[in-house]
Amino acid sequence: MSAYIHGNLALNDRRETDADAERRRQPAKQKVLLKKTLPTGEKLLYLFTLIVCFAVMGLMSYRYAAIYETNSQLVKMESEIKALEEEGQRLKNEAAKLNDPERLLREAIQLGLLPPDEAVKLMQSSGAVALGSTE
Repeated sequence: MSAYIHGNLALNDRRETDADAERRRQPAKQKVLLKKTLPTGEKLLYLFTLIVCFAVMGLMSYRYAAIYETNSQLVKMESEIKALEEEGQRLKNEAAKLNDPERLLREAIQLGLLPPDEAVKLMQSSGAVALGSTE
């Protein structure tokens, strides 16, 4: 009548056997899963991809280094050009100062290129110097 109390007559009485009790005492076996490794072709593909990436990075680094070197040479040349232009302008000013007709006349008298006893007239007409004696 106890089976009827549990609500179903089809249930069997559950009695533990010695084998069932021993099985419960032992830990359950766990399945060990082995990780699958990558196939050789896929490994080679990854390796080739890495090599290509490093080659591209190396090429880009080389190009940037060449651009930097060219740029530094350009800056150096521009500064040299500026210095040469300034020196050229300074030399032009100095040449204009040295070609001054009054200065040339004073130098000629100092060096004795003109006789001191003759009267020298300096006539400036349109930047030219005319020397003449008055008699």
